[in-house]
Amino acid sequence: MLNDRTGIDWEGFGKHRHDPEAVKDMAKDVTAFFKEPFERKGKGVKFVPSDPNLAGVPSVINVFANSAEEDFGYERLFGFVDMRKSTAKTFEILDASNGITFEQIKEGEPIKVRGISTVKTSVGYLKYGGALGFLDDWFRFNQYYLMDDVVRDVRLKYLGTMAQVHYALLTALGSGVNQAFATDDVTTMNNAFAKILLDIKGKGYAAGENPVFKIACGTGLKARIAKALAAAFYMPNTNNNQVVYRVDEVIASSELADDKYYAVLPGAKMKRAVWDDLNAESQRDALRRAEDMTWEGKFNAAISDAAQVRRCSLS
Repeated sequence: MLNDRTGIDWEGFGKHRHDPEAVKDMAKDVTAFFKEPFERKGKGVKFVPSDPNLAGVPSVINVFANSAEEDFGYERLFGFVDMRKSTAKTFEILDASNGITFEQIKEGEPIKVRGISTVKTSVGYLKYGGALGFLDDWFRFNQYYLMDDVVRDVRLKYLGTMAQVHYALLTALGSGVNQAFATDDVTTMNNAFAKILLDIKGKGYAAGENPVFKIACGTGLKARIAKALAAAFYMPNTNNNQVVYRVDEVIASSELADDKYYAVLPGAKMKRAVWDDLNAESQRDALRRAEDMTWEGKFNAAISDAAQVRRCSLS
């Protein structure tokens, strides 16, 4: 009997759970279940202005996973470093000032070879793990729903932990990234985006004058942010104010408070890495009459240049 909720054949495993190969197969099935959300994440729905007087400005994406249970929005903010096949325990982010410099050369003059600065941020992995025994009685009395509940809860809590760690990097930034409220949300956003461009100038970002920004906020601010981004009018009037920078995505998460929001230039010196996806192993515990299953994953992230972020006030 293949369970509809997880796709794991608990009944089949129960019949052969003393077979080492069956134990390995079951652990593989559980690991595959853990990875499944990553294969269907990142779909979104567009903010569509409801006021017929609003101009046809480019629609903004409200990022969400196509299951309400999981939060992958943070991935839109951080560049990804794949450490799964690496033997290194850390990944490094070069200092913002680290970059190639072009200079004028005379005819026949050799180009100077410059070394890379040793100023960088090293980021080690965070390891998260857990364990639980699957009792023999669960198999004996066909209580497969309990095993489903366990692995589903493990997956949700691990993905929730990943989200917490990444969003916490935004909330932990110092007061230097605070953007004061100015007249209204539209003006505040424009000021925040302009300040980011000013602060990264000369650091080698090559962002240009019109890069794509993102906004991260608490779920309770989605309507307010959507209204500000949609405020562009055909006819001049006293409210003829609009966001003049490109914002392609709003990342709303319950991990962020509703008393502020973040204007972000994504990627660059904001990096995340995965060393090991959440995986499962199992072994027999004869004394407890159970199959002990352990779970472990390794990841981390860092913001090495706070200039990419502005924390915007609401009033």
